[in-house]
Amino acid sequence: MLKIENMPTKESIIESIFASYFSSGKKGDDGSLYYEVFVKSISNENNRISAELHFKSGYTYCCGELTCHFKANWNRIRELAKKSGLALSKPLIIEFEVFVEKGAKFNVHKAIGIPSESDAYQYFEVFAEESKA
Repeated sequence: MLKIENMPTKESIIESIFASYFSSGKKGDDGSLYYEVFVKSISNENNRISAELHFKSGYTYCCGELTCHFKANWNRIRELAKKSGLALSKPLIIEFEVFVEKGAKFNVHKAIGIPSESDAYQYFEVFAEESKA
């Protein structure tokens, strides 16, 4: 009997890439990653990724600005996806819905004299690869 292995989905491939991209080896005392990343969708053309990123309650970060925590290295993202069997099209657009959980802590808050613990809020951030004309 032929055994068919479960093939990873496009979403799971990108989630894995983003999890390592954001964590940089950082883990909490319980072994969990500092950030939670969920890929909601990838377009049929593989050129638009929609994802969620969570700054988790009880964890301390420098700030809550996604542009500080994520620098879109398009070649590296594309290379890692390709190694996992997913070809991403150009130009690539990544849309993040960012959730800051109540109780996430930010060092920048202490630096300006306010409590480090944050209230819950969310925002959107879009990273778009430039296309060459």
